[in-house]
Amino acid sequence: MLVVLLLICINVLAKYSGRETCEPATGVCDGSLSKAGCATCTAAGSDQTCLSCTTSSHKIRPDEKGCIAACPEGVSTDVDGFCECKNGYQPSASGETCELDACNTPNCKACDNPKTDREVCTECNDGNYLTPTSQCVPDCTVISGYYGDADKKCKKCHDACTECIGAASNQCSACPAGMMLQYTNTNTPAYGGTCVDQCSVSATTEGCAECGARIGGTDYCSKCKGGQVSVDGVCAANTKRNVICTTLSDGVCSACTEGYFLFAGGCYKTGQQPGKQVCSNAVGGKCTKCASGIDVVDGDCSTRKCHESCETCTTANDPNACTTCNTGYYKPQKCWDKVQSVFRGARRVQAVHSVICQCVHVP
Repeated sequence: MLVVLLLICINVLAKYSGRETCEPATGVCDGSLSKAGCATCTAAGSDQTCLSCTTSSHKIRPDEKGCIAACPEGVSTDVDGFCECKNGYQPSASGETCELDACNTPNCKACDNPKTDREVCTECNDGNYLTPTSQCVPDCTVISGYYGDADKKCKKCHDACTECIGAASNQCSACPAGMMLQYTNTNTPAYGGTCVDQCSVSATTEGCAECGARIGGTDYCSKCKGGQVSVDGVCAANTKRNVICTTLSDGVCSACTEGYFLFAGGCYKTGQQPGKQVCSNAVGGKCTKCASGIDVVDGDCSTRKCHESCETCTTANDPNACTTCNTGYYKPQKCWDKVQSVFRGARRVQAVHSVICQCVHVP
């Protein structure tokens, strides 16, 4: 019997994939595709695909290697009888449904153009947030000026803030140099506040006499007038009912009550700005642990600084000693071994292994 070869032009108008092709076809499907319900197929070969179904109401399944009664719900779209996987999904091993793409981007749950140089992450694994550059991070604060919203995406803070808990100007948690944070409620610092001008000398009989305390590029009060004391860098009353400074002389404090630590003539709390930039733990009115994570030396944290990539660390100025990462950096999920050889003369006698977990700059 004479077999007439046909050229069937199939225009697949796929609004999601943008595919429009004209494919050569024999109209004859191989055994496996025929058994899978295909009526006509592309030219014979290992990559032969289905073009129409034996049962007219059926749809061509996602891998185009057979027909199914209906396109898989939620993960595919019916485009002119073809089941097209949605963005972030790919045909499953069976070919009858769609499954999440396996993405190269760390901690990425779904992506477009997976495993190519055009891969773009669209959804992150649980416990991660999607950044504006389509990366997945455990905490949006690793990116300067961003916060994590309820949709698990990193959103930009208000322009007035350098760090924040939300989008509004009164939801700042840190301020740029030259500005200081004024909490909406000092009893609930976690709710954030507003950035206001840094310290200035008061022209009245009360307020600041000297702005000599500098933290994070912002000036705070170091000497107050009218019997007041610098509390968290701002002059406040130091009454018998609320004694914060236990030793005050000429507006300068030299000893603080429990719950505060002494710094540059004032008393500061470790749990809120600006004190948290200096000290992380205080006992008996004195700082015992620098904010960097390094032990205090003679009560002074100014020389105990971490490497710029670290927020806290175990050793000063060492990129391999980060315990938490600074803003703009994150710690990767996987670390690597550093092998250091120990020699005795010309002979290696020992290999010392250590785990390196440097903080990586957010692209």
